[in-house]
Amino acid sequence: MSKIFPAATVVLIRDGCQGLEALLLRRSTAVSFAKGHWVFPGGRIDKADYRDDLADIEGAARRGAVRETLEEADLVVNEQDMVYFAHWTTPPEHPKRFATWFYISEVNGDSNKVTVDNSEIVEHRWYSPEQALADLQGKHIEMMPPPLSP
Repeated sequence: MSKIFPAATVVLIRDGCQGLEALLLRRSTAVSFAKGHWVFPGGRIDKADYRDDLADIEGAARRGAVRETLEEADLVVNEQDMVYFAHWTTPPEHPKRFATWFYISEVNGDSNKVTVDNSEIVEHRWYSPEQALADLQGKHIEMMPPPLSP
């Protein structure tokens, strides 16, 4: 049985020129997980995200999502503004498993100020849901599929 790592992700949204848009980040092909895939900001929850309460997974997940968004996109997200909407765990047949808390939050301030590190994350784009799905189906982008069951 493979170890399950706690993780957190935040779907950042904004009101774009054509309507609702979500921020997607493209991971480097040099990283070990999800090489070249387009993802929402997020990642593993660090020990420091728990602060002094190792039982507070909800708080740690929120803090982890905020931290990862700052590290990956240089955007500040208020953890109190994030709305929880799902918790999925990677199925057992996968070699690397994550128990991931998913949040959604509107970007406050200038959403055009996204800055990626050009190491783990090499590109970003604000996508309408329709365009992201079309690009995924047309094989113009790669994304990780969600687990089969929540």
